[in-house]
Amino acid sequence: MLTKRLEMILESVSPTDCAWDMGCDHGYLAVALVTSGKAKRVIASDISGPSLEKAKTLIEKSHLTDKVSCRLGDGFDVISPGEVNTAVMAGIGGHLIAEKIDALSTIDYRIEAFALQPMNRADLVRHALEAGGYAIISERVVREDNHFYQIIKAIRGKMRIDNPLDYTIGFSPARHADEDFEAFILSLIDKEKEILQNVNQHTTDGAVACRVRSERTIEQLTEVIGHACQS
Repeated sequence: MLTKRLEMILESVSPTDCAWDMGCDHGYLAVALVTSGKAKRVIASDISGPSLEKAKTLIEKSHLTDKVSCRLGDGFDVISPGEVNTAVMAGIGGHLIAEKIDALSTIDYRIEAFALQPMNRADLVRHALEAGGYAIISERVVREDNHFYQIIKAIRGKMRIDNPLDYTIGFSPARHADEDFEAFILSLIDKEKEILQNVNQHTTDGAVACRVRSERTIEQLTEVIGHACQS
């Protein structure tokens, strides 16, 4: 049984010959990729030996040892160029995901699509995709256990992000404006309001600049909510 977050990540993977689940943890997603028909074969990798052993156990119980290969290692060290069509990177930091995407400028692994779920700094991931020749075609937000997770689907192609806010909340042409997305934006507005409460007690140049930034961000986020409600 996949969690809501993992279900949405699975939905973000288009049918492919070989998918790579980097940071597979217990292997639930790797198994689901095969059983759902999303991938004919899967490479499940993790830097943690104990986690990979748990994935191996699940794969054996699922009778999928001929379709899911477990590999211990970090990043692209575990695959060869042309071996993987789709890369799934979920449950890891945005800084690390961005580093992996940036690395493709050195060696072309011929990855055609990404399904990404950064735990933080999703803005760095979008910058890396834009610079690396990938276009975001779907943006989803999932709320699970009072946390908001951004899920990004990208394919090879050109993309230009003109609005700086899109790096943080998602590429506007690809966003899905549902209840979870609206709740996510409202949570960001609340955070900016907290910042305003703190800086309003100070009159330094830095505090004034911070107040202006927060007020402008609240204004922009409120506009996003307005558009989401109309769609």
